[in-house]
Amino acid sequence: MCIRDSLAQLLGSLRLAEGSTYLDLPAPQALVGHDLAFDESSGEQVVRVGQPLVVFVGKRSMILNVVGVLERYGVSIIRGVSPDESIFIPMEYLKRVFRGVGYNMLIVKASDTESVSSVSQLLHYAFGARANVIAVEQLISVVSTAMGNLNALLVGVAATSFVAAGLGTLNIMMVSVLERVREIGILKALGMKSRQVMLLYMLQGLLIGCMGSAAGLVIGVALSYALQQTRLIPLPGAKGIRGMGGGISPVLSPSYMVLATAISITVTLLASAYPSWRAAKLSPVEALRYE
Repeated sequence: MCIRDSLAQLLGSLRLAEGSTYLDLPAPQALVGHDLAFDESSGEQVVRVGQPLVVFVGKRSMILNVVGVLERYGVSIIRGVSPDESIFIPMEYLKRVFRGVGYNMLIVKASDTESVSSVSQLLHYAFGARANVIAVEQLISVVSTAMGNLNALLVGVAATSFVAAGLGTLNIMMVSVLERVREIGILKALGMKSRQVMLLYMLQGLLIGCMGSAAGLVIGVALSYALQQTRLIPLPGAKGIRGMGGGISPVLSPSYMVLATAISITVTLLASAYPSWRAAKLSPVEALRYE
């Protein structure tokens, strides 16, 4: 199997930003990950194809020639391997420089998904306690559990936010009614009916809900794209998986955006119902006497 096919199997797919893969020769060649080739803060490329690269391994160093730069991969489900922060070199050259070098990780690919469990058991029998065997499906299970917990947390935060927003709207509307008692009395004395007063305050509540929903959507979209540039979401229980921030891409679902807007407006209208009813039931005489 050629080097290109081997790397493609290791990484899932081989995506090069520039250059090519190294040749299967004992030569000082290097294929550099995206995050090592580009400065994280400025985005400027600091490692280019054709330039020498000094790599320190313990107390020893080796000078490599950069032959290619990988595109950004983000999260890797392979334990201990982060393509964005790795340097790939020919195995034969590594053996020549570091004589007696061993392996700290073996990646075994099963022929099909049904064979994963039996292959894992076989590796356990072959290596015993000398090796820690982890199947990719176990890591996927960890990721699914973590994302489920995160979704539950977000649902709880959203529910709390809606309750707080409802109470805030109720408070604002009650203050608005108290501040405009005399105005309500004048309007009702001039012939405005109770249902018209109630409709007026319900429209005010609807306006608050629409403005709040629009602001929330804009801030939410901005924060989701800002989160994409960070690495602040760790996956509990999977030490080999790096933070997820750099590997996630926001998915803006129109259905969820409409649902969130509808719930927000509904909560605002429900919170505005009692103050609006309170304003509609005010007696014109008592309202005009109100100080």
